[in-house]
Amino acid sequence: MPRISSSAPSLFLFLQCAVLWSASVNAQPDPQVQKDITAAIKAAQNSTGGHVDYTKFVNVYIGTDNFGDVCPGASVPFGMVKFSTDLTGYAPAGYVTDPTQKIRGLSPLHDSGTGSNLGTYGNFEIMPLMCPGGFNTCTTTLQTRERFRKNNTDVASPGYFAQTLDNDILMEATSTRRAGLERFTFPKGQKPYFVLDLSNDLPNSFAGGALDIDPVKGRITMGGQWGSSFGPGRFNYQAFACFDLLNGGKQKLDEYGIWSGNTNGLDAKGLHQTHINRTRSLIGDQYQFGALFSYVGSPRQITIRVGVSFVSEAQACANAESEVGGSSFAEIEAKSKLLWNEKLSKVEIDLKGTPENVTELIYSSLYRASLTPNNATGETQGLFAETTHPYFDSLYCSWDTYRTYYPLMALHSPVEFAQIVDTYIDGWRKNGWMPECRANNLPGSSGDNIVGHFAINYHNEAAALGIDLNELYSAMLADGDLKPPQWDVQGREVDAYTQYGYVPFSFLDVTGSGRQTREGSRTLEYAFEDFAIRQVALLLNKTDDIARYTNRSLFYRNVWDPSVKSDGFQGMLNFEIV
Repeated sequence: MPRISSSAPSLFLFLQCAVLWSASVNAQPDPQVQKDITAAIKAAQNSTGGHVDYTKFVNVYIGTDNFGDVCPGASVPFGMVKFSTDLTGYAPAGYVTDPTQKIRGLSPLHDSGTGSNLGTYGNFEIMPLMCPGGFNTCTTTLQTRERFRKNNTDVASPGYFAQTLDNDILMEATSTRRAGLERFTFPKGQKPYFVLDLSNDLPNSFAGGALDIDPVKGRITMGGQWGSSFGPGRFNYQAFACFDLLNGGKQKLDEYGIWSGNTNGLDAKGLHQTHINRTRSLIGDQYQFGALFSYVGSPRQITIRVGVSFVSEAQACANAESEVGGSSFAEIEAKSKLLWNEKLSKVEIDLKGTPENVTELIYSSLYRASLTPNNATGETQGLFAETTHPYFDSLYCSWDTYRTYYPLMALHSPVEFAQIVDTYIDGWRKNGWMPECRANNLPGSSGDNIVGHFAINYHNEAAALGIDLNELYSAMLADGDLKPPQWDVQGREVDAYTQYGYVPFSFLDVTGSGRQTREGSRTLEYAFEDFAIRQVALLLNKTDDIARYTNRSLFYRNVWDPSVKSDGFQGMLNFEIV
């Protein structure tokens, strides 16, 4: 795998500039987090050689304040799970540093960096409780169970997340790709209770699901459907979870049952009931339901194994068994940090000659750039069910990432880059067009610039990386030449674009549909995508297409107005003429 030294100026400047912006915020974790990072960098600067633990340089809290939409949860590189708490208020990634907001639970599924104010995922929240009056007095509903944290006690690092509630319950998590361990430490002498929530995700998009308790196995399985955090509202995704409660027989379940509530005051509990099922509400009610359980005695610490899946409850359990098994919390955390060190060590800098804050910014930024997209290979549904190809979700919008994220990835991660490119191509195989803003298994439109970038950079290695360049090119041509029935979900409004040489406003479209907006910016987007197709056509000597796509790549000139003057400059893109 390639190593990048600090002599690579484009990477250095990219990381430094990208994270200096996010570092201007004031995150509020335990002050010891920053002290430990600074001490680790100083120790590495004074070291005479040997192993470098790059995870100690990472500040996962950068970007978590001032509406940064960043998840600091426990994850592995491109992990499908990111264990973090969900807080009230504006918290699209679940976690925020704002001390005025309350914690509603710890959950395994999150996205980091999305622009959706509704939030993404947040499924399968668990909240530790102390219920002195017993099972029927537990605060299970979303509004009643919320609690403040103890200020300045949040602690997280690559592969680890912890937060302390204001009642002194410590919540911790560590992860694998599709599973992990949640650990809870209670005050001495308290009986541990837990509320497990099926219906409440961050965007309040629950569309039906069911939960089962097996008290003999000490296992809770659940699953359902939810809506995506952005994009067309008619699409749903399915997700499943498996909670193993006994920690290999070291813990003994006591009370267990079902709870159900709503915002109108319902707070019902069913001791020893083991099944609940709810279909989609047809009148817009917000369902609240899940499981409630406790443990025998007053054990200080409880460890719960969690597996998730987008396929089935059985696969969620299998993921937990295969990826965590009987490993301890410390063992899973250590494995996670090994994966992060493998990723972070691809960028090597002169530690002694680099200011401490720059070292922190570089490795924190590289960490953040390796969280997403989420590697959901083997967890496909819908059109992609049982595909034999890699599957990455939360691709974000390609018009943002092609010019920022993927140039960085191309420098140091050809294997993951190829897997993501295969994901884009598989969208064309299964759906006719490559994905665009795919998240929560939504479809999308074009990824031409991304797959084109890969082809130009890695054409000599493409076959070894599992990519057929001719197939890649066919996928690009589908985006460039074929108009889908609904072009604002996937593909392009290509007939209008090629007819006029730009995307016109109020075009009478009799063969497809889409929201007619952003005509000027879409003209530029289409032209640049055509340039990507032209470059791959040159690479593959597709002589019939070279001239055609060279001409189309110049369509941006059709919205150029040389007469516009502004701030001493003459000539500007003028979208009014389209």
